[in-house]
Amino acid sequence: MLHLQTRREVSYACKRTHARYQVSIPVQIHGSDSDPSVAQNISENGLSFALPTEIPVGRELITWIYLPGNLGEPPITARCRTVWRSRGSKGYVYGVRYLFFLGNGSPRLKTYLDRLSQPYLD
Repeated sequence: MLHLQTRREVSYACKRTHARYQVSIPVQIHGSDSDPSVAQNISENGLSFALPTEIPVGRELITWIYLPGNLGEPPITARCRTVWRSRGSKGYVYGVRYLFFLGNGSPRLKTYLDRLSQPYLD
């Protein structure tokens, strides 16, 4: 299915300062009534995921990001804000921006991203 970007999405994409990477990693969203989701892409600034429920743009959420290969490690915990939302085939797709990380979440995410090789360019 072809996804045509809205003017707002194109404008937001032009403001990105970090590469995005296509991923398929589990995330859990506190502040939504949904089951765990899967991040579709991730960067140093934020991530994208789908949920069947609607969350307003601008809402703050707590996300738990379960990085692959980190058995025994707790998930990365970050407070985020929804910055965009679009209709998906099974609900909504969201983009969130990290506001801050708990503990050592930021350096752990940076280390993970440094290991990824292919940025997602759109």
